Amino acid sequence: PYSVTADTASQSKSAPDLIDLSFPKADITLRDGAWLALSADTGTFDRKIQVLSLKGSVSLFHDLGYQLQTSSADIFMNKGEVAGDKPVTGQGPIGTIQSAGFRILERGKRVIFTGKSRLVLYRTAQGSKG
Repeated sequence: PYSVTADTASQSKSAPDLIDLSFPKADITLRDGAWLALSADTGTFDRKIQVLSLKGSVSLFHDLGYQLQTSSADIFMNKGEVAGDKPVTGQGPIGTIQSAGFRILERGKRVIFTGKSRLVLYRTAQGSKG
């Protein structure tokens, strides 16, 4: 299940299935019970194909403590996939990531960072000697 809200929403003049959104936010519950929150400056929601396209300061949060920031992302609600082809930065409990783009597939089971990428892993208490 998911919900999409916005400060303002209006039907696009160019396409009846498109809803133009100002400061959209989405809450998504995955099949395993995990929760995702997304927000952006602007967006459009295509009611027919169930695609939320976000632009501006796009932030994705996962309830396990992971966060991604980018300037553009498309959320394919029916497929449970997210894609972005703009530079992305992220952080979480195990480290940080920078890449040229990303894909979240299989309803969050797989995350792929595309293009030139840089991953920094944090030392863990179990793996470090001091």
